[in-house]
Amino acid sequence: MEKQHQILSIILVLFVLSNELLTTESNDKIIDDVAYFQGSSTKSQVSGKKGKVITYNSDDGSHDFTAFYNGTFETQKAGVYLGVFAAQISSPRRNGKGNIDMWMRQDGEDVPDSNSIQSVDLGGTSVLVYSTLFQASANYKFELAYSAFTDEECTRLGLIATQPEKEPLVPSIILTIIQLSDGTNTIPYAQLFSSKTQLGNSVSEVIILDSVSAANRIDITTTEDHGTIKYSEAGVYFLVANAEVGSAEGTHASGEVHLWMRLNGKDMPNSNTIQTIRNGSAVILICQTVIKLEAKDKVQLVFSTTNKELGVIVSKPKNEPRVPGMIFATFQLLNEEKPIPYAQLSSSQSQWG
Repeated sequence: MEKQHQILSIILVLFVLSNELLTTESNDKIIDDVAYFQGSSTKSQVSGKKGKVITYNSDDGSHDFTAFYNGTFETQKAGVYLGVFAAQISSPRRNGKGNIDMWMRQDGEDVPDSNSIQSVDLGGTSVLVYSTLFQASANYKFELAYSAFTDEECTRLGLIATQPEKEPLVPSIILTIIQLSDGTNTIPYAQLFSSKTQLGNSVSEVIILDSVSAANRIDITTTEDHGTIKYSEAGVYFLVANAEVGSAEGTHASGEVHLWMRLNGKDMPNSNTIQTIRNGSAVILICQTVIKLEAKDKVQLVFSTTNKELGVIVSKPKNEPRVPGMIFATFQLLNEEKPIPYAQLSSSQSQWG
């Protein structure tokens, strides 16, 4: 394994939404005009191979956003939105194993390249995190769907809510939807994908991003050939990479996948993350940061593996959208004209519970 930056025990990102969505009255009272929704479900949701809409039963906070209990969400205002969805996946009796798929639908149709897969080990539970960036008009309707594939009959998988003793409830799903800007294409942003499987080794490789769902004021002309995202405007940006990591088709390889970022050809300090793969399991590996960038700065996503049969895996489940090897989203938080508070924190020490 070539030299990499230290793996941190935690990475914490904090930021205030763009000031262009905040207005001030004559008495200096700030009026928050940001549309958002924070919801969750206290009930377990179990499905089979046929896709099913994820629902919620708790509105934990919302403003200028419509959410229906049948799982349909509707924007009231046009703008660029960030969605982050965290599903607690497991088996109701902890006796099942297999995979959970999760993707988006818009106006009842599957959104291309929106799928993600995560394995459930026998007796295990984990969080499937899915994030997406999209431009929406007013009255834009969408849903989050999921399906479950078990390795054995007479077992079930799904999104499982639990109540640990002396701790808060663990919801089956946590939904966060935030308006980042008002109107159409008012901030630099992009969402890119990788449509080709890339297997790795101990020598780091750049992830190629050859598909795009949205791009505005960010140069993506070299992402297909070199995986390089060029930033046209200076500012502070949020970057989040969702990598679908696992083993090559027909194999059941085990090992580790490492994922980090490079800035202008140099490894970005404190950006590395690791995911263990066991017997061909599939997992979403997240790498994210808030960073100040200058005009013409270049960012790449880089990975390595401890097994040549592991990597960033693309697949196409039946009757579902394609699972891209990478979903990468980035957007500008601030520039010189609109300063806002933010922080990028990490821990270089292991923490034991």
